[in-house]
Amino acid sequence: MHLKNIKAVNFRNYDSLSVKLSAKMNAFLGLNGMGKTNALDAIYYLCIGKSYFSSGDRHGLKKGKDFFRIEGKFEKDNKEFTMVAKVIPAKLKQLELNQKRYAKLSEHLGKFPCVIIAPSDILMLIEGSAERRRLIDQCISQYDTSYLNDLMIYTRLLNQRNSLLKSFKEARTTNQTLLDAFTEGMKKAAQNIYNIRASFAKELSVKFKKHYKNISNDAEQCSIEYKSDLADNELDELFEMNLEKDLILARTTSGIHKDDLLFYLGEEKLKPYASQGQLKSFILSLKLAEYDIIKRESQCLPILLLDDLFDKLDDIRTNELLKLLSQDEFGQIFISDTHQIRIPEMLKDLNIDSNIFIVSNGKIVNYEEEEE
Repeated sequence: MHLKNIKAVNFRNYDSLSVKLSAKMNAFLGLNGMGKTNALDAIYYLCIGKSYFSSGDRHGLKKGKDFFRIEGKFEKDNKEFTMVAKVIPAKLKQLELNQKRYAKLSEHLGKFPCVIIAPSDILMLIEGSAERRRLIDQCISQYDTSYLNDLMIYTRLLNQRNSLLKSFKEARTTNQTLLDAFTEGMKKAAQNIYNIRASFAKELSVKFKKHYKNISNDAEQCSIEYKSDLADNELDELFEMNLEKDLILARTTSGIHKDDLLFYLGEEKLKPYASQGQLKSFILSLKLAEYDIIKRESQCLPILLLDDLFDKLDDIRTNELLKLLSQDEFGQIFISDTHQIRIPEMLKDLNIDSNIFIVSNGKIVNYEEEEE
């Protein structure tokens, strides 16, 4: 599977974007703030149906414009697919595959699996658990529709239960029958989500250790632990035990929406002790493990997007990483980098099929044209 070309209008800092792509390696080179990350985000948007770097579509809109459009042609299983996203923030969001409109976003997830690695991912390791749950959900949802459906059911009922708890606090009353109804509706979905996450986390940990060992040259031991309230109690038991706290705080204080991944360096938690190099190695190993799982489950090679991954890496490590990514176990790769010389030279020496682009002020030109 690969993306053959991409076009965009009014997306972030681009008036227009149109590039033909290599089926293996594509590099977007340029100074910071020129639009490299935005180009990768346009590709991610086609694959997933939303931006990776912002929570709302309004942030994808070029200043002064009222709509954006992204289009790309994918090749998968010897068939060609045209994917189009048409967006007027707060008014219209329309995703089409081969001119057929999706009824909902969830129908698109998994059609063109992808994994992205970005500098902001380091926050996942050192901040709250929400980003780590997001990583789990984004990965599993690309190959398991039942998981996504259960997640949507649980989230909808959780929001309704929280609203009910808030109304109880304001009215200084309670209704156990209503609470029990929500518990019954949430219990099955929560258990299914827990079972899938536990299995996923076990496999993720094994693959993560393998990648980290290779990337760090076996410099230290590391591990991942999945933490969930459902490990020791079922959802109805949790809700019963925490009912008084829920009523006081007017929110649901236990459940799979509190799940987390804990990262360890040796015997200690990662956050207080890791260097920037260790954090970067953790993220890269984590995302490559995610890539392995999606590849196996979807039975295709996902697109891999690497945003400024080579920043602060020496040429030796950069070259070794490019060698790794050039292997057949990886599919189409997209790289952004501030260096405009080293990546082209390394790709030439490695004899990898590639397209290289220079990005400047929201405009993209082919590397060879720039040299001329």
